[in-house]
Amino acid sequence: ILFLDECHRFNKAQQDSFLPFIEDGTIVFIGATTENPSFGVNSALLSRAPVFVLQRLSTESLATILRRAATAVGCPPERLDDSAVSAIAALADGDARVALNVLEL
Repeated sequence: ILFLDECHRFNKAQQDSFLPFIEDGTIVFIGATTENPSFGVNSALLSRAPVFVLQRLSTESLATILRRAATAVGCPPERLDDSAVSAIAALADGDARVALNVLEL
């Protein structure tokens, strides 16, 4: 399994280099991109991979994730201020990675 984050940053030749290995089953390609894959990933690679669009998480979902993460590391729920959770969830703009990174600070 090959996970390639920000695969749109690879040029066409670099993306094409994966094709023989994807076609013969040597690798299972999983690419992530913040760009529209129709523009950022070449058509040959795109035609050999399913595309999953991940939607932004709601602020309520982010708040739940933040509370669960804090509990998982031993932070008592009463120490996590609701206004701070709401502010972090809003700041994260639907991205749990951003929310968790801010919480970690």
